[in-house]
Amino acid sequence: MRVTVILLMNVITAGAQTQVFISSGATVKVTESNTFFVQGNMENNSVLNHLTLSGGFAQAISGTGTIDNLIVNKSAGTATLTSGRQSITGTLIPTAGTLAAGGYLTLKSDVS
Repeated sequence: MRVTVILLMNVITAGAQTQVFISSGATVKVTESNTFFVQGNMENNSVLNHLTLSGGFAQAISGTGTIDNLIVNKSAGTATLTSGRQSITGTLIPTAGTLAAGGYLTLKSDVS
């Protein structure tokens, strides 16, 4: 079963104590003017279109999925890809903080 979740709120935040799991076959769409912030650990096995990794804590990102547009904006701590393979197909914007890819990140962007 394919599930599509469309987030229409202005700001959606998954805090530092929250575990976010996106199962295979699901799609999470965040409309262009909105933002999905994740401050805790995350497993992405499907498709996200707009994601911001934020907060002041270490984060572990795992799973095999696609992120269309990723912003890294961390006040402290490192976002570390720990397993699987995440593909970025749109833009990667490293605003602040560290993204440790560990060989688990593929850049597939054709954005100029």
